[in-house]
Amino acid sequence: MKFLRLYATVALSLILSQTAFPQRPSQKTKTPDAKLEAERIQKERQAQARLLLISLASDARSFRDQALRARSLARIADALWEVDAEQGRTLFRKAWEAAEIAQREANERLNIRDGAAAIKPEEMNSGTLSSLVSNPDLRKEVLRLVAPGLRVKAGWLRRR
Repeated sequence: MKFLRLYATVALSLILSQTAFPQRPSQKTKTPDAKLEAERIQKERQAQARLLLISLASDARSFRDQALRARSLARIADALWEVDAEQGRTLFRKAWEAAEIAQREANERLNIRDGAAAIKPEEMNSGTLSSLVSNPDLRKEVLRLVAPGLRVKAGWLRRR
């Protein structure tokens, strides 16, 4: 239920943010009043989308699952970056920290040290093997979201 709410909120905020960004001007010339009204509406929508993303980020910070927290915060930060770079930078930092914790927890759970898994023969089963194979490095996922605007966004990692 929580995941459904999360994804519904993300979808809603992305839809609202898409409508908040400028669109191509129409062929007809608008009166100055109509242009001002359109700009005002656009700013209101952008502010509403920003508030929804920040609200979603505060919900994501309370997730107990560190992997879900890292993924959610990274995606929210990426969506928020265009509107509020400082808040996006903060959320990327939080996502990175959550990804580090998730990686550490996964390594402890799977008994991985120095990149090698130490599995006892009696623990060898299909569940253990699938856990090893499906153990993604969430830090890479966070970096992939930062990568498209790396020159601008990379400052968050250096300041860490």
